Amino acid sequence: MFMAAMNSADPLILGLAFLEVEPTSYQCYYDPNTPENPSDDGQWQSCTKDDVCGKELPHDRYKPDTSDPEYIDNWVEKFDLLCKPKSRLGLFGLYFFIGIISTIIVFPKIADMYGRREMFI
Repeated sequence: MFMAAMNSADPLILGLAFLEVEPTSYQCYYDPNTPENPSDDGQWQSCTKDDVCGKELPHDRYKPDTSDPEYIDNWVEKFDLLCKPKSRLGLFGLYFFIGIISTIIVFPKIADMYGRREMFI
């Protein structure tokens, strides 16, 4: 039973690295009414992570280039972690393993007290 449970968790554990991958290309919206704007048309243009973080653009002024073949919709976009320190992104993986360890410590005792059938259900 343990081996079956661990085999079902394996894709999740191995997939943690994909959940923390930053997009490689971005598109930024430049407003034609601002003096530092390089364009006059107010369109989405290609930009870099340094442009996004350096200008502290709000989340509605940039987006990842979804046509990039290496783009993955993951935690970086969902939780707006692009300009945050890498350690904050690494905490998500750490909390996952803390949850596994706390479950391993707590649930066997509960299963011994109330029965394994109820725990599996």
